[in-house]
Amino acid sequence: MCCEFIRKEKKHWNQLHEATEKVAELNNNTSQYEAEKEMHFKNEAKRLCNAMRFFNGESAKLSLFLKYYLDIPLSEADFSAYCTNQQESVQSYLNQNMKTSKGEKFEHLAKVVNLVEEKEVKSDSVRMWLNSRMNTLLNRLNGNGISSHNQESLSVLMEMMHHQS
Repeated sequence: MCCEFIRKEKKHWNQLHEATEKVAELNNNTSQYEAEKEMHFKNEAKRLCNAMRFFNGESAKLSLFLKYYLDIPLSEADFSAYCTNQQESVQSYLNQNMKTSKGEKFEHLAKVVNLVEEKEVKSDSVRMWLNSRMNTLLNRLNGNGISSHNQESLSVLMEMMHHQS
């Protein structure tokens, strides 16, 4: 009778051990998947950063304007990269503490361009410029067929790039 009891218990423990191994294997696969996903996102953010460098003298302006338009927090480095003399005025125009519509954001960006670059542009021309640069950026990211980004995924990548820096 003892032998029967031991055999039953051994069978039960073997089944429990197999189930534990399966759970451990699933956890390992999940952590590997998460690591690969994280690496892919970092690579895409790096590709965005590299694509933005191709805008030569406009990369600082584009970065500042995109961050403001997409409601990504702006840093001192963003302002100093774009303008040196009127930094305080630009910061007051691009105050992110107030809730503003997209149209108001373009008006603020037009004021910034007029101040820094000493031009007379309207909000509509800033909107067209930013949309054109966003489309160019998306074409550069999607050009080799590796990815298929749109404006929404571009905003997510901009946020990721902001958090990495």
